[in-house]
Amino acid sequence: MNISRPARISGMLASLVVVGGLLACSGDDGTDADATTTTTAAATGTVTRTVTDTVTDTPPPGTDNPDNPGDGDNPGTEDPAPPPQGPPEDTMPGPGTQLDITEVRAGTHDGYDRIVLEMDGTGTPGSVLRLTENPSADGSGFPVEYTGEQALTIAVHGITYNGVEPSVSGIPAGSVASVKAMGAFEGTQLIVIGLTDGDITLDDISATTLDSPTRLVIDIRR
Repeated sequence: MNISRPARISGMLASLVVVGGLLACSGDDGTDADATTTTTAAATGTVTRTVTDTVTDTPPPGTDNPDNPGDGDNPGTEDPAPPPQGPPEDTMPGPGTQLDITEVRAGTHDGYDRIVLEMDGTGTPGSVLRLTENPSADGSGFPVEYTGEQALTIAVHGITYNGVEPSVSGIPAGSVASVKAMGAFEGTQLIVIGLTDGDITLDDISATTLDSPTRLVIDIRR
């Protein structure tokens, strides 16, 4: 009489229980994973189990500091790298653009100063930058007072008419002495920046549009 068969069957059943338990613990949780296979020798046969190493994305360090734009190194924030060469080009807004300037902030960096116009809404703004000693308001033509040797005017196109008044922070900063936001007129809002240096030219200034959120970044080399 052969008595080894029940023991062998019992060993096989135990192996199946182990495999079932391991598979139940490795359920799909929606994460990216690398799978490695490990083979374990047992007295009754071979048991194969899957070991899952979960892969998670770690966000890069750094956040954008609203009082000193450019401190952050996350994608989409104002990078503190040297600004591109000027002069800034005149640009038109994208189709259907409806934006409000919600914040104007400034910061100083090694060799240049930065002004950031943050916006809320949809689309891509257009802009026209000019240097003048006698800025005037759109529509009325009234003179605009500012602090400094000359003014940098930033006409932002694609603006709504809801009268949002942007907050201002980080002023003064380096060559930036004052900021004044005028009311929107026919889809354009004028931002007047007072500069302490009367020798700055448009060749020293660059303008870049960023998104998430929408921002117009003005860099002034000194």
